[in-house]
Amino acid sequence: MGHMQGLAALHLDKVVFRDLATATARYEAFSKKQADERIAKGDTNTTKDAFYFLQKGRDPQTGEGFTSHELVAEASLLILGGKRYPHHSLFSCAELSV
Repeated sequence: MGHMQGLAALHLDKVVFRDLATATARYEAFSKKQADERIAKGDTNTTKDAFYFLQKGRDPQTGEGFTSHELVAEASLLILGGKRYPHHSLFSCAELSV
């Protein structure tokens, strides 16, 4: 909807693109559920996949990790990006965790 901000501002996107709005809401809920499940596992998860490294990643200047909200957003990108171009998603995660 980036190029149709007028539709979004008037909430017409939910009328004109009803199926898209529904699918987007389902996808966002799925991404959040997946991220929340992994966050809940904490350090008990032994699988060292992309999400593991996101959880362990720290900002070199502040020493802070990702917030839960940021991890959910990253999970969404990994799910979507990993479906078509997994090597791009994994490379991006590797850059962030270094």
